[in-house]
Amino acid sequence: MKTAIRYFTGTGNTKRIAGRIGDVLSAAGDTLDIAAIPGAPPVTDAGRCVFCSPVYALGLPRIVRRYLAGLPKPGTPRPAMLVVSAGNPDHTGWALRHGRELLDARGYCVIVSETIHMPDNWTPFLPAPAEDVAARRLAAGDESAAQLARDFLAGKERHRPFSLAAMTPAGSWLAHHGFHGLGINHMWSLFRATRECTSCGLCARICPVAAIEMVEGKPRWSKACEQCCRCFNLCPARAIEQLDLVGRGSTRGRYCEPNFKP
Repeated sequence: MKTAIRYFTGTGNTKRIAGRIGDVLSAAGDTLDIAAIPGAPPVTDAGRCVFCSPVYALGLPRIVRRYLAGLPKPGTPRPAMLVVSAGNPDHTGWALRHGRELLDARGYCVIVSETIHMPDNWTPFLPAPAEDVAARRLAAGDESAAQLARDFLAGKERHRPFSLAAMTPAGSWLAHHGFHGLGINHMWSLFRATRECTSCGLCARICPVAAIEMVEGKPRWSKACEQCCRCFNLCPARAIEQLDLVGRGSTRGRYCEPNFKP
């Protein structure tokens, strides 16, 4: 069977998950069509589909929502799996719920919808995971992804229940709607290149949504920014800062999945 795998990634976590799921499906005899969002072709002739995404502020990134909402409707219900990665699985929030709703509306039958605990990459605000902690989470994430793929192949229904863990309903509502309704439209303007910037242009070349351009040798961000933090975490000079007043991001460590080469 042909299986389409689509993923969006900032610093490699969901690409790794998509790859591990693909390994299991390929070993079972599936032919894979794997591609990154954005730029991934629409799913047309696949017998089943896998969608992988990070969780941003208790929800899906807007670029993933747009991709799912624009999927062509299959002639018959198509089996699908939705997997999200999160620094805290209990903060998955609305990501899986909204993803299932979008896929249901397009004629997909979601068999598996689950969260995998991966290292946190929002290092402008949160501490980067220690190397040994990240390694353990990645290894556990590999096994979780493989098990989800086996469940998917077996047709075993598995859905993570809605959970906000210790977050209050009011606090979670503000975090989610504040980010997706207001923050995403303005947080791009908080990125800055410090005096350590070498004008290498790497940030502009690797931005997955082409939200950065070089102007007079310095990066300039635009409202297309998805807040994936790829530029922040992969800048070789650590010359990008954001949220410094509240997160002290420029003094924090950085995180990238070890094998990720954008």
